[in-house]
Amino acid sequence: MNLIAVLALFIVQILPPGPGWENQIAYEAIIGFMPRIVAGSLIAFVSGQILNSYVFVKIKKITKGKYFWQRAIGSSLVGDLVDTVIFTTIAFIGTISTFQFVGLLLIAYISKIVGETLLLPVTYGAVKLCEKVMVSEKVMENESESV
Repeated sequence: MNLIAVLALFIVQILPPGPGWENQIAYEAIIGFMPRIVAGSLIAFVSGQILNSYVFVKIKKITKGKYFWQRAIGSSLVGDLVDTVIFTTIAFIGTISTFQFVGLLLIAYISKIVGETLLLPVTYGAVKLCEKVMVSEKVMENESESV
């Protein structure tokens, strides 16, 4: 859907402005930036999620399935770093100063890690709920097979 939206906004941008519309330069400055945002977002999300999952599984093997919090936080540290660096680079490099770029990178990364750490109890609850559902489905499946 993001790609369709970007395409539509791009087409609107290249069409001649309507009579009386005097904000074309501002429109192009803002909307013309959207393809970078969408491309950065898609590439960063996919890359970060793949790496997050990979690290999560590696940590699970090392800890023999224990210490869920280590897997969750450790994999997020790596996945979010890759996600943040890729997105920020594609979306903003060359459009802001180096100081602003580094500041944006740090603030984005730190806020993601703090948010995920604060929501870790919610993640624990969701995992426990999923485990209960899976166990009850397994029990129901076994009962229906024995009938």
